[in-house]
Amino acid sequence: GVGLIPVVILLAMQVRRMAHRTPILSYSLIAAAGGPPALFLIANMFWLLGSFRPDRAPELTQVLNDLAWLTFTLLVPYLIAQCLLVALAIYWDQQERPVFKPWVAYFNLVIAAALVPATFTALSFDGPFAWDGALSFWLKNIAIAVWILVMGVVLAQAIKQQRAQDQVPA
Repeated sequence: GVGLIPVVILLAMQVRRMAHRTPILSYSLIAAAGGPPALFLIANMFWLLGSFRPDRAPELTQVLNDLAWLTFTLLVPYLIAQCLLVALAIYWDQQERPVFKPWVAYFNLVIAAALVPATFTALSFDGPFAWDGALSFWLKNIAIAVWILVMGVVLAQAIKQQRAQDQVPA
């Protein structure tokens, strides 16, 4: 989770290059970058606390494990917000040479839609919406992995393009 901070900050820097009249989208991305890592660390703290004293009552260990899993799986709104902010920024970027191609906006909307079922994790104990269900766990994690891979490549291309433009004499 903490490893995503540099990726989102690089993304915010590219959004800043877009033809917007306000930096609100890049600032919002930066703000949204802090939420998931903090929640990942809190979830880890609950797991560590649950395993710290193995002689504890099993019910207390289960409560800590439940807290950890729900914290771990309920950070999805931050990720959805990031995808929607990126899509909106790309949509508003009306430069002759936009920073990202339009398909990247649609890709982020698809990823955001794929993450929506995970927002219902706390409402079900079993089935596709449970914490370990097909939609709330597997679809979410696959969507996040695909987003990291695709956006990593797209970001690398945008940075390479920016460096090439910066080297061209005016």
